[in-house]
Parts: sequence; C-alpha cells; structure tokens
Amino acid sequence: MSPKDFFIAVIKILSLLIIVNGILPIIPNMFFWIDSDISSFFILLGAILLYVVLIYLMLLKADVITNALKLTKGFESDAFNFSNVESKYVVKMACALIGLYLISYNLPSLIYELFLYFQKNISSEQFIGNPYLEADNYQLQISLISVFVGLLIIAVRKQVSEFFTSKTN
Repeated sequence: MSPKDFFIAVIKILSLLIIVNGILPIIPNMFFWIDSDISSFFILLGAILLYVVLIYLMLLKADVITNALKLTKGFESDAFNFSNVESKYVVKMACALIGLYLISYNLPSLIYELFLYFQKNISSEQFIGNPYLEADNYQLQISLISVFVGLLIIAVRKQVSEFFTSKTN
C-alpha cells in the first residue's frame, strides 16, 4: 500500500464521518426553518448542497485532494513497509491523520456556524428569546481555528516529526 492509497482511504472514511456529523443533524432543522422563514430554508438547503459537493469530492476525487494537500510528499518510499518503521515516519503519519481529523470533524460545525452567522446578520426576523442565536460567535471562532490548525499540522508535519524524533535518534 502506497502513502497515496492510504491517504485516499482515510479521506474516504472521513467523508463518511462528515455525512454523520454534518448532513444528518441538519436535515431535522430544515423542517423547523421552513415554517419560520423561507430564505432560511434555502440557505440551509444550500448548506446541504455544499456538504453533498464536499462529500462528492472526498469520495470520488480523493486523489486530487491528496495531491492538493501534498500529503504524499516527504515519504522516502513508495510503499508502506511496516517491518522497518522509523519513528519519524510514524509521527508524520500521525500528524497527517490528526490534521485530517481536525478538518473533517470541525468542517460541518464551521459550515453550520457560518450559516447561523449569516442568518443572524442578514435575516429580517429578530431572534429574541433564542439564546443560541443571540450569543457571540464563539463556536464559529473555535471551528475556524480548528480547521486552520488542521491545515497547519498537515503543512508542517515533516518539521514536527523532526522536532519530536531528533532527541530519540
């Protein structure tokens, strides 16, 4: 199994996680928002379509994502050889997996929080009495930071692996 094949499999598995964490919680909200404001329903429908496109890309274009994020760069061999595993290799793999997990876990929340942010700032209805919509943008900021940190971890995984393994070799 090559590193590219491994990351393609991971991206496809993470797309299933996005289905569970992203699309399934939004569907019941569609019925709530259709009664209150039709524009909110269409914005929510747009968010679902965005998820569908994201999942489509992750399932059918995982090799393009792997190349775009340069996940296969920095590996010395073209195949995983588990008999002679170096600690740098394990740390690189762990960093890539942690970064992908952070992105896939927080991306549904980020899209939903952006939806709420735009709905709160654009909608003509007042959301008085709903403390979630009156609250500050804390969860939006956390989701943005988490996605950014996930991308950053993927980008600097080679340096991180050298930092953590330089003292052990």
